[in-house]
Amino acid sequence: MFGSTKKFEQRVKSLEESLGRLERAFQQLDLEWVNAYGKFRKIASRISHDQDVIDSRHSETGTADGDSPPPGGNTIGGPMSAHQKQVQQQILRRRAGITQ
Repeated sequence: MFGSTKKFEQRVKSLEESLGRLERAFQQLDLEWVNAYGKFRKIASRISHDQDVIDSRHSETGTADGDSPPPGGNTIGGPMSAHQKQVQQQILRRRAGITQ
């Protein structure tokens, strides 16, 4: 009436295999997502910790705006040299449209 049961069995087996492949692929994607999310949380935690350290240094020195470095200490990357300040000023003037 509906054809041979062998065709239906093959079709069901094929669908079960496809479902198994999809389940494995989904599990792999879920594992990759968990790993990526863990890395993101770790990086975000580091950034937050670094910001806390910077904030505590500024509160110890009394600077809230972060523009001036702590007296006698180096900031991250150190203060700019005279040449670096000169180059920075040239860049800022150029961006503002002021030519020398």
